[in-house]
Amino acid sequence: MCCFLYIFYNKILVFNIFIVDTIGSVDDLIEKYEDLYLKIQEFLILKYTQLQSQEGLKVVDIFKCFNGGTFKSADYVETSNKKLVTIKNIDATGFNLQDITYLKDSLDCEKYALKYGDILLTMTGAYLGRCGIVSEKNCYQNQRILKVVGESKAFTYVFLKVNEKAIFSLGKGSAQPNLSLQDFYQMKVPYSALDIKQFKQYDDLFDIMLNIKLKQQKAKEQKQKLLQKYFG
Repeated sequence: MCCFLYIFYNKILVFNIFIVDTIGSVDDLIEKYEDLYLKIQEFLILKYTQLQSQEGLKVVDIFKCFNGGTFKSADYVETSNKKLVTIKNIDATGFNLQDITYLKDSLDCEKYALKYGDILLTMTGAYLGRCGIVSEKNCYQNQRILKVVGESKAFTYVFLKVNEKAIFSLGKGSAQPNLSLQDFYQMKVPYSALDIKQFKQYDDLFDIMLNIKLKQQKAKEQKQKLLQKYFG
């Protein structure tokens, strides 16, 4: 009997070690993806800071901005194929859907459909000024989330990232700061149109960052499946 219990215990121990190692390897992969993403971002920021400062341009001259839609609680459901991206989905880590709101599948909201690689900026509250890159499908843009489009995605993303605090300072209101599109449009961009055009050479790196985020998301989904399988 004791021998049987010993063997049984060891089998459980080995199995638990296997589970920990498997989930641990996925965690390591997620961390490696994050490190690589941050290194590329750091490189792009370095190249941005090396541009020669000039005067004359404003946000309105180089970016096009698109507001999100206004949705009601009656449009929300427990789960569906349509994910509503709100302010809470763009935090210090960037774009994430850990806490997501779903819209009715029957709802006609294609006007606010988002694509992989779209760059979003928050316009309200404590998260005002934060940006993120859309890295999931079937996402839709909520109000107070701004989609920012420029000639170079790399420049657009880095400009928003570097100027997060400056954009936050444009917010008005004591209880909950709000950014108006007109105030954002008047923000200075201290570089020439030629500098911005030449920054397009780094758009391939932006695409790599997006691809890393997609791979990281798949790894996170794999981890959740493993946790559900062994502990759910």
